[in-house]
Amino acid sequence: MSSEKEKAEGFIRHLLENPALRNQTPLQKEEQLLAFLELNARALYPTLSSNRFFPGTSWAHIRSILITELFKITDFALKGYMNRFIVEQLDMSFAAFLGMPRVSQEEMKIELLKLTGQVAHTGEGRRALTGSFNALAYRLSEKYIEQIYQTRNYIRFELEKVQRLRMSKEELKHMLKVSLLLRPAVYLVSGDGRETSSSVRRQRGNFQPSVADKVTQGLAERLPHFPEAAIRSGVESNISFIDNSRVPATGRLTLLLSSLAHEYKPNMQIDRGAVSPEKSWFSIARKNYRYFGYDIKMIDELFKIAAEQGW
Repeated sequence: MSSEKEKAEGFIRHLLENPALRNQTPLQKEEQLLAFLELNARALYPTLSSNRFFPGTSWAHIRSILITELFKITDFALKGYMNRFIVEQLDMSFAAFLGMPRVSQEEMKIELLKLTGQVAHTGEGRRALTGSFNALAYRLSEKYIEQIYQTRNYIRFELEKVQRLRMSKEELKHMLKVSLLLRPAVYLVSGDGRETSSSVRRQRGNFQPSVADKVTQGLAERLPHFPEAAIRSGVESNISFIDNSRVPATGRLTLLLSSLAHEYKPNMQIDRGAVSPEKSWFSIARKNYRYFGYDIKMIDELFKIAAEQGW
């Protein structure tokens, strides 16, 4: 490693030791540091261009080498987490219910691990992965599905009667995890399988439905052992439910949990009398549900769960 890279790595690792970042996930830490470098460029440049660091070097070059080292550190941590999430913890037996009884769990996991690695190396995909990654890290799908299955309210009805997922509670938890991991892959694959981010256009903070079939087909080529319903759940979580009521219930849940998790901070201290963080998030989401394409009835039910559980 060159002296320049060593200094860049040392500086980034020093920033990562900030106690404020201690309980955050690797992608959250990365986003925080990227914002820090942008906001403090003018203040940082005199120090970082001194003889101690990178003398006589432009800010553009300094920023580039710092970000390169930051990405390397994040990628190393991500690889370990993803291996744990996918290889060690995911149970793909739900695929049999979706029409693939002889599916190889090992091959499914290899395909998914490869795909998430590719997503993490695309700009927009990497940022979109943050919410999905956090939802897995903080086990949001497990705890909300557990509570949803305590009743027979709207969300369970949509899952079992409308989407017809009469699988077990545990199988549904794992299907939702896969849906979360596939959600950011829309930034990676266009309808013809080419790498893209510009081929998909945003609409009200979500994607236009016209590309969903093509993106699903493109992902199916990369994930030949996956049932289409699982792929479509992740893809269509990017579509506004306000304008497209056909979005499956798992897709709507994927969108909400990923959005909730994007800036999620576990173990946050709550002042006496203050609203709990997840309840607060759903309260705000309710006011903005049209803009983000959320299912308002799902928000209401999840808000009630968060309130009852003190989340």
